[in-house]
Parts: sequence; C-alpha cells; structure tokens
Amino acid sequence: MGEHGASNGDRDLARLLRLAGRRVDVDPVRAARVERAVRSAWRAHRARRGLRLRLAAIGLAAAVLIAIAASWPRTPAVAATVELARGATVSGRVLARGDAVAVGETVNSAGGRVALRLANGLSLRLDHDSVLRFTGDGAELTAGAAYIDHLGDGAGLALRTPFGAIVQHGTQYEARIDDAGLSLRVREGAIALTCDAGEFPATAGERVSLADPAGAIVRGTIAADDPAWDWAGECAHAPALDGATLADALTWLCRERGWKLAYDAGLAERAASTRLHGLPADLSPRDALDYLLPPCGLAASNAGGRLAITLPTENAP
Repeated sequence: MGEHGASNGDRDLARLLRLAGRRVDVDPVRAARVERAVRSAWRAHRARRGLRLRLAAIGLAAAVLIAIAASWPRTPAVAATVELARGATVSGRVLARGDAVAVGETVNSAGGRVALRLANGLSLRLDHDSVLRFTGDGAELTAGAAYIDHLGDGAGLALRTPFGAIVQHGTQYEARIDDAGLSLRVREGAIALTCDAGEFPATAGERVSLADPAGAIVRGTIAADDPAWDWAGECAHAPALDGATLADALTWLCRERGWKLAYDAGLAERAASTRLHGLPADLSPRDALDYLLPPCGLAASNAGGRLAITLPTENAP
C-alpha cells in the first residue's frame, strides 16, 4: 500500500509539471530590481538589529556606570581653609596653614588655637580647648570658644551650641562654653540667640550669659577693646599687606584691636597714598604699629579706644 501510494503521487507530480510547461524566463531588469529590493530590505533589517544591540549595550554600560558612581566614595565639600594653626587637629591629623577642613569634620584645638577662613570670607577662630564640627548648614560648637568676624552683608555662619543657636548680622562676636554655661560677647554688629527660653538679641557692647537652655538670660556690657578679646587678635591672620596702603593696614589693625581710627589734619590723605613693602607675612595686631608707622614717618596715640595717627613730636608743627 505504501509503495503503490507513493507511485501514484509521483505520477501526479509529473503530470502537473507537464501541464505547467516550460519555465518562463524572467526579465533581467526586473530580476535586478527585485534583487536590489531584497538586498536593501536585508541590509535595513541588519541595521535595525545592530542598532538594537548597540542601544542595549549602551544601556547596560550606563547602568554599570551609575552603579559605580553610586558606590564610589564622594569627596566632602570644603567648609573652611586653615590660615593659622597651633596644635589644632582634625581626626587626629595636625592642621597646618593651607589645609582644607571638610563638611562633617570636627576641629579640636586642645593643643592651641586655630584661625579658619570660610568660602564666604568669614573669619572663624577657635580658642584653646575648643571643639567645633562643620555641618552642611553651619557649625556646632560643643566646647571652648569661637570668635566670628564677618564683614560682609550676606549670610554669616549659623552656629549651634548645646544651649541654643546663634544667628549673626555683619558682626564680630564670641561664643564661649564653659562650666558656667554659654556666654556671648558682641564686639560689632548684632546677633540673636534662640533657645528654649525664647529669642534674645544682642548688639555691639553687650554680653549675654545663659546657664541653662531654659534658664534666665543675664546681660552685661563689654568694651570693644576689652582684654577679653585679645586671644582672637593673637591668632588673627593678617591680610596681604605688602603693596597695600597704610590706610588699609590701619583699618585692618583697628578692626582687630577694637579701636576707632582717627587722623590728624592732612594725614588721612598721606596714609591713603603710602604703599607698604617688606612687612612680615605673619604680622600680628599686637606688633603691627611698630612695623607700620615709624617707616612712614608717623606716630600714634591711643586714648579710650581711639587710635589717633599723628606726626612724631619732633616733626609736629
């Protein structure tokens, strides 16, 4: 049955082929056109397939890069640069001039004092035995004393303590934590202390003390040239005075010492036109007058916190 069925099938196929007759020749032009179309479609298919593969590879590479970036240690933002350091440390590392202190790091000045410069130009100085940590939105003082000098009109430094937070307004002030609690001294400008007991402003010449965050505020007064400020001047970093005018140098000095500057007749113009050269790079406010005035043929007198620039007695008219 199987062989007979197969024989019949072959005969039927042969009959169909005879009926179909001779194969008609295809026009060469038409054949070429069809071949080009088929090849073009094949190339387009390959291109689409290659594009899909490339896109998949790019997506995979991007995912790998994102995963690597997410796990890669990030460099913390710089909070301040060291201008002067005497035994201060960060995480056991002894600080030196020019070092950067990052957000999140804690400065410990148990071995001395340190002066820091923030990106906004603010000067921050720590007395000995102070502990201050930089945060993303300010700093936290937990021990010792911080002196803040901000000459600009913009935002200063938001300083937090265990007793409350301090906001400043273009000022010079000191915040000190000791066994008696928190004390604030305002040399210039104004501050505001916010604590559990409320908000308490203080202006230049005022001293505010607080023994407990919810306790009573005790107020007093302090002069701008009081010896209590001397430690801040001792770790002040002098600006670049070589090539500066005498007037600029005296303005800096008086700001550091809490003095008011005055000139005898005609000497303000002389100070403004006198250029300084050969000054020590580490000039301190305490020694500055000895370097600034004699080489310029000038002298000074100080009474009641008023520094008067004069001619030497032998040159006075």
